[in-house]
Amino acid sequence: MNLQGTTISDAASRDWDVAVVGAGPAGGVAALEAAAAGRSVLLIEKKVFPRYKVCGCCLNRRVIENLREIGLGDMLITAGATPIERFVVRHGSKAASIEMDGGVSLSRSRFDAGLVLAAIQRGVTFISQTTATLGDVDSEFRSLNITAKGEKSTIRARVVIAADGLGGRLLSEHESEWISENSLIGAGAQLPDGACDVPDRTIVMAMGKSGYIGLVRVEDKAINLAAALHPNTVKNSGGLALAVQDILSECDLALQTDIDSQIWKGTSPLTRRSAHLGCERVFVVGDAAGYIEPFTGQGISWAIESARRIQPFITETVTKDWRSTLIPRWEQTYTRAISKHQRLCRQLSWGIRSPFLMQSGIRVINVFPTIAAPFTRRLGW
Repeated sequence: MNLQGTTISDAASRDWDVAVVGAGPAGGVAALEAAAAGRSVLLIEKKVFPRYKVCGCCLNRRVIENLREIGLGDMLITAGATPIERFVVRHGSKAASIEMDGGVSLSRSRFDAGLVLAAIQRGVTFISQTTATLGDVDSEFRSLNITAKGEKSTIRARVVIAADGLGGRLLSEHESEWISENSLIGAGAQLPDGACDVPDRTIVMAMGKSGYIGLVRVEDKAINLAAALHPNTVKNSGGLALAVQDILSECDLALQTDIDSQIWKGTSPLTRRSAHLGCERVFVVGDAAGYIEPFTGQGISWAIESARRIQPFITETVTKDWRSTLIPRWEQTYTRAISKHQRLCRQLSWGIRSPFLMQSGIRVINVFPTIAAPFTRRLGW
């Protein structure tokens, strides 16, 4: 799938109703919905598409329901998504299995590219390998300074959506960000089929002293590995791969491949939030707005939900004069819709740091398997 998009000179040759910076789930859905409402939309992405992303590849029921509501109910089937039927949690030599229903796994490279393609089909103009920084603002437009392959230009949009992901830099000169001192960092790799004992249609979660790892098979039978690790442990272990290998060994998960030879990518600290979710004619959505260590697809769910909730604010900004009350209203909307779900993940993230709680939880689930159902429902499964 080739998604090169337009050129920087063509993008700068006109004004836009909406400019979206970042083509992940939040940016793709925000752009698609704005275009479906009749807005002229430019979607800006700094990477070549499709591209690998450090992230779990599980899409829960909330994600699937949102996709159906915006007319993308068949996208996951077309892309080859695999149903998820089981969640296995491992801690040391102990393990528990929880039945799941309604979610799927799909690689982020294919999922994100599918969203961008759907956005283009709805009328969005896409430009890749392009970076953007905030420019001036006047009574009608916010400027973006864009750069692609050494070429620079300026575009104007009535509203800008910052969907530039974890640690997004679009508003870095305008707004501060809080980062948790105890935050884990993300790590990811794509392992070949047979590299580890991961059953089909199953999420395997390995909990260790230095973090936790999620493994799931994606559409081509490869194993997507996404981890949340203590930064000091990564340093002491000698790198991401060796830190991951230690956790897998703790959980009796044998590797059949040289894990250090795989291509590894890491992230900045995961748990963070922006002080404000925008500035004049700019709104922040998705991971750029704030992030809590997720478990099984919550991050993607939050991103899509925020992209959908921002649509009335886009309409109001495009059709009316700018009012300073828009940002506080968006922050209230975001908090009501997203923050309550993030609080649950925060509580669980502290719980899995306790060996006693993990071992006790596994014993209880093995005796009473249905006891986990209320928690999985609250997590969107």
